[in-house]
Amino acid sequence: MNLKIPFFFLLSIAPIAGAIGQAVHAVIQDSTSVYVRQGEEIKISISATGEFKDAVAIPFGTTEQEGYFKAERKGLYHLELKQKGNKLFRGKFIVDGDAPMLEFLHNADKIWTDNDVLVAGQGFRFQIKATEKQSGVGRTEYALGEGGFSEAKEWVNLDKEGQYKIRFRSIDRLGNMSREYNQIVKIDLTAPETDYSFQGEYYEQILSSGSKIKLTAKDHVGLDKVYYRWDEGSKWLEYTAPIDLKRFKEGPAILYYYASDKAGNTEEEKNISIFIDNTPPLLIEEITGTTFMAGDKEYSSGRSQLKITAVDNKSGVKEIYYSVNDGPFVLYSRPVFLSSWKGSINIKSYAIDNVGNRSQSSGNRNSISIPVVDLEAPESKHAFSGPSIYFNDTLYIGPKTSISLSAHDQESGLDRIEYYIDGQVEPIVYNQAFSLEKHGYQKLSYEAFDMVENSVVNEFKVFVDTLSPDLNIFFSMPPLSTDQEDKPDLLVYPTHTAVFLTVFDKHSGFKELSYSINQRAMLPYTGPITFENDPGAKTLIIRATDQTGNSIEKVMEFVIEVQ
Repeated sequence: MNLKIPFFFLLSIAPIAGAIGQAVHAVIQDSTSVYVRQGEEIKISISATGEFKDAVAIPFGTTEQEGYFKAERKGLYHLELKQKGNKLFRGKFIVDGDAPMLEFLHNADKIWTDNDVLVAGQGFRFQIKATEKQSGVGRTEYALGEGGFSEAKEWVNLDKEGQYKIRFRSIDRLGNMSREYNQIVKIDLTAPETDYSFQGEYYEQILSSGSKIKLTAKDHVGLDKVYYRWDEGSKWLEYTAPIDLKRFKEGPAILYYYASDKAGNTEEEKNISIFIDNTPPLLIEEITGTTFMAGDKEYSSGRSQLKITAVDNKSGVKEIYYSVNDGPFVLYSRPVFLSSWKGSINIKSYAIDNVGNRSQSSGNRNSISIPVVDLEAPESKHAFSGPSIYFNDTLYIGPKTSISLSAHDQESGLDRIEYYIDGQVEPIVYNQAFSLEKHGYQKLSYEAFDMVENSVVNEFKVFVDTLSPDLNIFFSMPPLSTDQEDKPDLLVYPTHTAVFLTVFDKHSGFKELSYSINQRAMLPYTGPITFENDPGAKTLIIRATDQTGNSIEKVMEFVIEVQ
């Protein structure tokens, strides 16, 4: 390649092949400067005419007149043009051995570094910027992962979540190439997840003003901050510690919250509705001693009772404690007999609701007078009427099985029987025999009371089987055809066809299987049903019953071939 300097002589060199896919040159001339790649040996020659034809070009500071010059040192060199010892022109050229400088640029407003990995969120773009202050940038390239290199001209989008290895490099116009750089970028498009928990006293979503709400946020890349507010239009506050509820008055409240991560992902706003309960339970104490007149006798249980009732308007009563005559406070679970104390007594009690609010009673006094004593509870029992079976330590009954409760009291007499099914809260007063219709295991407890409230509790468990057996019908032969025109859907079977029946019951077990042909009396099924001497149209009724009275009935119409 020949490069003019400035108008009356030439520098002649040969080009070399580029390292990253383009032609680069050992010498480059622009409008103001000439650049030579470091390490190149250049030949300086003169091409001139007329009065300058015998001029020579020598690098400044050397004794060479013409020939080769090896550019071993980077920097500025001067060149002189002389003719017969006279300096005609003094020029310069620059030996460039520096590769371009590279910079990894991105557009993320929010980004963070985790062990040299850049973590960014949605909309992340990057660009490779190369600068070369001498000969200029030739080509800049990037590659994702182990893929091939592409020219880095514009911004590159990374719009899918995952980790990217970005490789990049650059070469200047003289062929000086940079080393290959790597930058790991992790794109996180998943927002954090925040959950809440309660500290202190609480019941379901009901809290007291002494409770706290803790927010816990998790993010698989890096959590930034958690924010909360109480009113929908109020200012968001940064969460730093469990939220205190002391400033709240009684009533409903809604807490709004969300979290953001270090990559700029923001969780959708969540909220939780709570109720602040600061009201203690209402407490009522009473001394009771039921009496009953039978003839000329007044009966009493002989055990006067302390009965304490607590009512709470929101979270519900958790515990009641009582003290008699300044004794220690004891947990109250049911009416307390006071036969151990005589004369006037003093009762103190308090109740706690499910969020820790506590009520305090004043001292109460009550005198107890006990008439004729009845200390014996009634005798009670239960019985079953209808289908039932006992096996594998379980009593199976059906929805048609009747349950009766009975009790007897020798002294004051029977007052009532109350029963509970499967731990229900409110008792049912027994008036007559009843049945259970809910399928599955059930527990029934019952309590018999005499006229002065002496009582006895019994219980039993049963399995209520409400499911009918599974009944299957099989023909020993395939049908020949359908019947005549008036009943085209009836199937016709050969004379020697037999019908087989199978039955299965999952719980109480199979008890009875019977059938009827053409409205005749039901017969027990003992084996295959045959029709060899009985051709014609058939209506077959089949009935299966289990041990607890559940039954299933199927009706089939068909025709036995007439020979």
